[in-house]
Amino acid sequence: MSEKITAETFVPDYMEDVFQTFTMTGENTHVNPKLCLSEESAEQMAEILADLDPRVVLADPFAVAGAVLFNKLVPWLVFPSGAAANCGGEANFWSMQPTNGKGAEAACRKDIEGIERQFEAEGNTQYPAQLKNL
Repeated sequence: MSEKITAETFVPDYMEDVFQTFTMTGENTHVNPKLCLSEESAEQMAEILADLDPRVVLADPFAVAGAVLFNKLVPWLVFPSGAAANCGGEANFWSMQPTNGKGAEAACRKDIEGIERQFEAEGNTQYPAQLKNL
């Protein structure tokens, strides 16, 4: 049995094989790995934030308007209000230097508060299509 993950032991793992393809040109471009947390790391982060009752949902790394396709979906945290946060973006608080687990968790929670406020004001207009009708 593995140890319970905590803010102090969490180490984000990012996917480096996510691409966006521009359908008009066929050009492939890497998506910033900091927006592409692995599913296992996303589940661990959801465990750290369990009191917020997030669920992990796969979606495009970010919203696009136009002819862009992604080769993989990435994890997002979706909260009971309907607000959502890209897991990679939130995990970056653990990648900043200098940081510690508790400080990273506090910064992450503060960011999620802002995301909740933005969602309350704007709805899901800034979210990838996969998150629009949850």
